[in-house]
Amino acid sequence: MDARTFFAALGIFFAVATKLSAGDGTPSAADAGGAHKSTTTQATTAPAPPVVFMGVRDQAMRVVFLCDSSGSMMTKFDSLRQELRKSVDGLLPVQSMSIIFFSEDAYLTLDKRSVAASPGNKKKASELLDKTAPHGSSDPIPGIRAAFAANPQAIYLLTDGDFPNNFQVRDEIRKLNKDKKVKVHTIAFVDRGDEYEKLLKSIADENSGTYKFVEDSDLGK
Repeated sequence: MDARTFFAALGIFFAVATKLSAGDGTPSAADAGGAHKSTTTQATTAPAPPVVFMGVRDQAMRVVFLCDSSGSMMTKFDSLRQELRKSVDGLLPVQSMSIIFFSEDAYLTLDKRSVAASPGNKKKASELLDKTAPHGSSDPIPGIRAAFAANPQAIYLLTDGDFPNNFQVRDEIRKLNKDKKVKVHTIAFVDRGDEYEKLLKSIADENSGTYKFVEDSDLGK
């Protein structure tokens, strides 16, 4: 071929090569061989089911209800039983629960570990509520330790007054929840008191929880 034809053919060759390298939609040799781009699907986690106690809402798979059963709760305990039954009945079978009552230097619990919120375990919880009677003074430390040992995502701490050592209660929760993995909600129940309400507010604030004062008119709603 003459020089003119040769250079014309060479120009066409470079034009085609440029289009291919720019990605004009023509399959490449790698595409023809079956190569493909990988796609990454980001996993999504469904939110935990709701928990509601005394009007305080959360979302948690594992929950502990940690409640005062000292003698000062005598006139309020029927209302507490009613509210606990309502909360337990609202849990789904995929959730787990524990109920712990504290008084003096001991505690009473449904089980040493969290149990599934199944119909059978809800019945056991109701039986525990029926047989528990308020008595003695209020020392929550053993119950607090048991609550965190149950590996919860959320704890509801309810009391109606001061503890023998408010600072010890606060410090114990700080020690057990130093990584702040557990939300601690606090409820002041019916009776007013500056010091214990201040303590409950600080515990809730430090542990990503909600503080609430519950009065008689709030019950049964």
